[in-house]
Amino acid sequence: MSVTCRTIIDAIDRLAPRHLAESWDNVGLLVGAPDQEITKILVTLDVTPELAVRAGREGVNLIVAHHPLFFQALKSIRTDLPIGRTLAGLIKADIALLAVHTNLDAATDGVSDILAARLGLAASRPLAGQAERLVKLVVFVPESHAEQVRAAITTAGAGHIGNYSHCTFQTAGTGTFLPLAGTNPFSGQQGKLEYAPEFRLETILPEAISGQVITAMLQAHPDIKAVYASNDMMAAGARLAAKGAGKKDGDIKILGTDGLPGPAGGIRAVAEGEWSATFTYPTGGPEAIDMAKSILLDCAEKVPTVVTVPTLAITSDNAKSLMGN
Repeated sequence: MSVTCRTIIDAIDRLAPRHLAESWDNVGLLVGAPDQEITKILVTLDVTPELAVRAGREGVNLIVAHHPLFFQALKSIRTDLPIGRTLAGLIKADIALLAVHTNLDAATDGVSDILAARLGLAASRPLAGQAERLVKLVVFVPESHAEQVRAAITTAGAGHIGNYSHCTFQTAGTGTFLPLAGTNPFSGQQGKLEYAPEFRLETILPEAISGQVITAMLQAHPDIKAVYASNDMMAAGARLAAKGAGKKDGDIKILGTDGLPGPAGGIRAVAEGEWSATFTYPTGGPEAIDMAKSILLDCAEKVPTVVTVPTLAITSDNAKSLMGN
């Protein structure tokens, strides 16, 4: 029996989400391809040249390591040195390498929790951690399914504000669409412009549970074609949620926002066909700083009515060429 490497990556992402990794870390798939067929896995703390040889001899297709083989971009691959020799051995034997490091350390019931339990620590808590981030969820839903979708997302944990639960807001409107050849719309018919009474339903939720909320939404909604995420982490969660709802990559178009580099970023996800697109913008650049000053600071001499921020669309046409940049 075999599974794809992507299936294993998705399972590990649910156990130890990549966004929990430290910024300096290098987690995720480091060698190999997501669609690679996996029949045998070796789990290790560190990857060495000797381990790569052993893995090839024993018919291993995937090594799951705690420590990444490398943390920064390589400028050379020299086979007379340990890292280069290890990489060469893995590639020659068609062995994929997946690193699960600080994301596993920080995950619930991960390395840190297990060590605390082994030491008999009581009432343990993180010495440092990430503050809970709230995100906004907006979905357009036919009037006939509004209550069904509302119940699904709030039962999954969305809509908690203080001591209140099931907090949502909805506005009524009319959606229009023209089903083209090859479509199978929930309402309407091919070749005829459809006017559909719909609700815009919105709520808030902790980013940490976005996957389970989106899964519940997809299972309750009769017809979702695309998900637009407010950042790359939300987009990654949306993809996992879609798979949890029985969808395949491509069934629902996933659009990210940050276009971050690295294994957990949007550029890789678009390059590997997990998302349809994302885009980059100067989060740390002078344009973003000037924009923030002009909009937010009362002391600004003049606030422009229009602020233009340069962005770059990341699609299947350019994603692979932008990997590592």
